Amino acid sequence: MAARATFVLACAAALSARPRRKTKVGSRRPTPSGAPQQKKPPPFDAAMLCQAQTANEAAESLLVPERCRGAPCEKTWYEFIALDDLFAGSGIGEAFDESAAFREALRRAARDDRVAEDSPVRFDLAASAQGSWRGGASPALSAALRDVLGAGAPSGEAFLEAIGGLELDGVAPATGHFIEIVGGPGATKVARHAWHQDRAGDERAVTAMLGFPASDRYEGCGVFSHVAALSHLVVTDEEENISSPREFYPAARYLDVDDVPEASIVRPSYGRGREILLYSDARNIHTSPDIVHRDCLWRFM
Repeated sequence: MAARATFVLACAAALSARPRRKTKVGSRRPTPSGAPQQKKPPPFDAAMLCQAQTANEAAESLLVPERCRGAPCEKTWYEFIALDDLFAGSGIGEAFDESAAFREALRRAARDDRVAEDSPVRFDLAASAQGSWRGGASPALSAALRDVLGAGAPSGEAFLEAIGGLELDGVAPATGHFIEIVGGPGATKVARHAWHQDRAGDERAVTAMLGFPASDRYEGCGVFSHVAALSHLVVTDEEENISSPREFYPAARYLDVDDVPEASIVRPSYGRGREILLYSDARNIHTSPDIVHRDCLWRFM
């Protein structure tokens, strides 16, 4: 019995003499198999979220306060244009709606024709690229249209000029600037709106947008910019360059609100027959969508 007690005491002494294994501060023990696991958040599904949004195209106009109130905005500030109406009999509306390959071919061709040869993003469809829609030949775009639409296809030059030359109340995009806008903060999460005007309230500024949805036969929000109509033109005593944006975030800079209320936000709905959005830059403020479901957006200014 004494020998057994001596053995136990010797084992205890040996164990106490062993150096303790160091552990990382804050390390967690493995979760027992029976314990509840923390649920992962659902994946971000932009298409589903966008289709659940309301277009609100009859939204209330934002009241411009007297301190920066100009002429009233009495005319229509936006209009949808159908590709089939612009290029009647060509079949472009159906092809554009149903074929991602056709839409991608148009994108690649326009970059080939209209983006500078030395641009590092000329053929990078994951990056925005810009050029001019006016003047010059568009052989690549002509070929892309003809390959799908056949002999009735418009030329590349006619295609760009027809969209870029659209008029709203007798005013058409004037600068000739063309940009393919790719991505946006709303592509991977719900983003904050960043309200602005592209040309600091220039009444002659009209913008045309051709939307490229991220899926075939798509109908819903998330393709076009979000907009909010103004009750009056905004005028200020500030020296402004009309070729530079006028930022409305925070909105209180020009409006008597901290942020644009939901009741005034229009999320224009894209769909067959609504492929192009034409709007007045001075009669509204706009922003990238809070949720994006598009491959890109062509903007003609």
